[in-house]
Amino acid sequence: MFPLCLPMAVEQIPDGGPERSIFSIHEAWTGLRPMSLSASTARVPNGWFCRAVGSCGVLLLLASILLPGTASPQDPEMLENVVVIGQRAPGIDPLSSPTPVEIIGGTALEAYGGESTESNLARTLPSYNLNREPISDEASVVRPALLRGLPPDSVLVLVNGKRRHRSSVITVSSATAPGSHGPDLAAIPGIAIERIEVLRDAASAQYGSDAVAGVLNFVLKQHPDTQVAEARWGRTYAGDGDRWTLAGHAGVQLADQGFVALSLERSHQAPSTRSVQHASARQLAAAGNAWINDPGYGYIDHPYAQTWGTPEGRGDWKTMVNAGLPFGASTEIYGFGNWHRRTVENGFFFRNPARRGGVFSLGDEVLLADLSANPTAVRCRSGLTPDSGDWSGHVAAIRRFVEDNPNCYWIGTQFPGGFTPRFGGDVEDVSYHAGVRGTLPNDAPLLSGWDWDLSAGMGQHSVDFFMERTINPQLLALGRELPTSYRVGGWSERDWIVEGSVVGRLDVGAAWPLTVALGTEVRNERFEVVAGDFNSTFVDTRPGGLREQGFGIGTNGFPGFQERTAGAASRTAQGVWLDLSTDLSEELFVHGALRHERHESIGSNTDGKVAARYDLSDEIALRASVGSAFRAPTVGQASIEKVITQFVPDLGDLIDIATLSVDNPIAILKGAKPLTPETARSVNAGVVTRLAGFTVTLDGYQIRMKDRIAVTSEFDLSEGDKAALREQGIADADAYARVKFLTNDFGTTTQGVDVSAERLIAHGNDSATRLHAVLNWNRTRVDGTSTLLNAGETLAAERGVPRWRGVLGASHERGQLTLSGRLRLYGPFTNVYYTSDLSSAREVGTHALFDAEVALRITDGLTLAVGAENLFDTYPPRTDARDGETVGLPYLRRSPFGFDGGYYYARLRWER
Repeated sequence: MFPLCLPMAVEQIPDGGPERSIFSIHEAWTGLRPMSLSASTARVPNGWFCRAVGSCGVLLLLASILLPGTASPQDPEMLENVVVIGQRAPGIDPLSSPTPVEIIGGTALEAYGGESTESNLARTLPSYNLNREPISDEASVVRPALLRGLPPDSVLVLVNGKRRHRSSVITVSSATAPGSHGPDLAAIPGIAIERIEVLRDAASAQYGSDAVAGVLNFVLKQHPDTQVAEARWGRTYAGDGDRWTLAGHAGVQLADQGFVALSLERSHQAPSTRSVQHASARQLAAAGNAWINDPGYGYIDHPYAQTWGTPEGRGDWKTMVNAGLPFGASTEIYGFGNWHRRTVENGFFFRNPARRGGVFSLGDEVLLADLSANPTAVRCRSGLTPDSGDWSGHVAAIRRFVEDNPNCYWIGTQFPGGFTPRFGGDVEDVSYHAGVRGTLPNDAPLLSGWDWDLSAGMGQHSVDFFMERTINPQLLALGRELPTSYRVGGWSERDWIVEGSVVGRLDVGAAWPLTVALGTEVRNERFEVVAGDFNSTFVDTRPGGLREQGFGIGTNGFPGFQERTAGAASRTAQGVWLDLSTDLSEELFVHGALRHERHESIGSNTDGKVAARYDLSDEIALRASVGSAFRAPTVGQASIEKVITQFVPDLGDLIDIATLSVDNPIAILKGAKPLTPETARSVNAGVVTRLAGFTVTLDGYQIRMKDRIAVTSEFDLSEGDKAALREQGIADADAYARVKFLTNDFGTTTQGVDVSAERLIAHGNDSATRLHAVLNWNRTRVDGTSTLLNAGETLAAERGVPRWRGVLGASHERGQLTLSGRLRLYGPFTNVYYTSDLSSAREVGTHALFDAEVALRITDGLTLAVGAENLFDTYPPRTDARDGETVGLPYLRRSPFGFDGGYYYARLRWER
């Protein structure tokens, strides 16, 4: 009988003492390793708990009945089990760790249709959510991902155990992670990864700032005798969104025992579209505007004036090098680094040639520019209304007025069918890390035989934003033909770190060998804003000029960064830490960590953590941890200023919304305060066990955060506010309709459970079946009442991602043929289309997507695979006319599995 309401997990502990090995079930296909269990000491409602565990148990028992067999005691494809993250005691594997750790093999991340590393990680790890971000400005360039419902800057990313730099992109426009400033995982080539170690536990006491939700450690390949080449291609069922990837990896022996491993990847992502015609474009076409449906008109997309879909990704190059060289008998020099570049481009909202404010209209009047030498704000006020009911008559009336007033000009002369801006960014990422490590001699004083490590690293990420098919109306002051391509500026993030550590054992009594690790580090982060080019930032400030006439300021859609906001800011942090662990008995292992950090201009913080594992028997173990964590606000979050264009359904139009820095006087007037560190308290507790041939784990957790950082609601600007901004020298203040800024005046409590189960069934005759199931249930609650977040932001934080997610899979191998299937489950969530308009929220039920693959091993080193993701072409629910067809999107915008539908692919892999 399966104990449905008892947290369980399974471990195989072989004979031979404390060195443990893990029984892997489905690693060859998915690479997902068993997780430790850690269930929160907070009370968990028995109803959903029993249903979740019970459903999983029934499913797995049925599978074991339908596929009888005997579990193989050895998995020949099993990965090296010792993990780097979680604690610093030697010889710890995922199931002997006192905190939840799992290993995802690199081959698992490549066994998909060609998506990026971050996308494949989201499909393998249910607690990792990655939404597609169409028409979301910078969030389309670097997609924000959430672990355990917390934003990407609450997850620390390591490469080979060393802290990786964050990206330069602050995702102000993201609905699920507003204001977050996390790393760019798309820069890491999947073919370079040996495995990913996932620590799902607060770890600031061990690794410092950012490790609130957990840690991702990317371990790079280092085998000198491995060569891999792979080609992938795929396309959506609709016939668009083509993606191809060519990748290679080669390891070369260096000297006697050294190595150099080089990985290279080249890929291209064609755009997709799932649009219907934009409502105003349909109306214009019906009124006689022939430009809307003319394929030769180059300023809008055809056949749709506005497209929704996967952004185009071109020029995507990724490289990674990893090297090590012994130096003497007990010392090694090591290093690794990467270079990456890509261009991402996406569409924006359609600009109606009759009613787009600041370009074609001013309120309920056609907007015409006075281009005379001594302009006035009223000379070209025609009194004509922007009525598109009869387009020919509308244009004829404007032309008659212009003929009578030759100094007046209508932008519709150049753009009679309106325009749809294209927004994109050129991304470049470079990093390198080098160090020397070794073992102290046995006769060294105090630290005899201890391991030591000294290293330094630097990483830089930059994005250069551009706009196409758009205009800066202010340039009419320089000529009537407006340019349509702009470089609007960019962001750059540069981080460096220097660190040193020693690890060794102290004998504290015969029964208590104490592992001690201590270290120190200094790191610096520098964020820079690069101003846009002259055309993107020009403002006509003459008395009676285009600004006073009511024309928009800056490139329409994403105004260029002004010189006043350009510049760099930096901050240095120092930290010291101590890590202790020991076996108090054969059954009880304990671990503790303490870390003190001081951040320049922010202050000091001390975090601690205690964890323990207790083996009840050879088949059941309990583990638990409790600790504190924090995240310091980044210098980019403190200084960011930018303007975006957003569609507001109540107005039925596009408006410009400015994100101001927290020290901007207008932001202060609206309630902004200096950002302070986020703090958290985390509790985990649970069990690991083996039952009926299955390795089962269950993790429960609670993370209570205070002073979370996010973007506020939007605040209307009065004429007095705009006048005050102009007095500060902010020439583009008149373009701002609303403002917002970053704040941390609220807290959240996140609770959840992770369940994992797997089994290998050997049938004989060179045949075996692997089964696995993983499930995450997660709930975030906003604590208290925020004075700066509206109900829409609160709802998006609490319900913007699925309440639960699961992956059920099976792989059957017989001879040279492997058949694989995967069921991806997405629980209910709330699609918040406009956070400023709660009536746009839409409840979405459970969805199931099925993936399938057939792989044929042609020779010992060559494998051909064909498959499909979302085999049955599942789409999210359709939108209603108000929130969808008005802007041309027939499906819900915030779907966690996108709205491209089914995708088929082929993959050819050679390895030796």
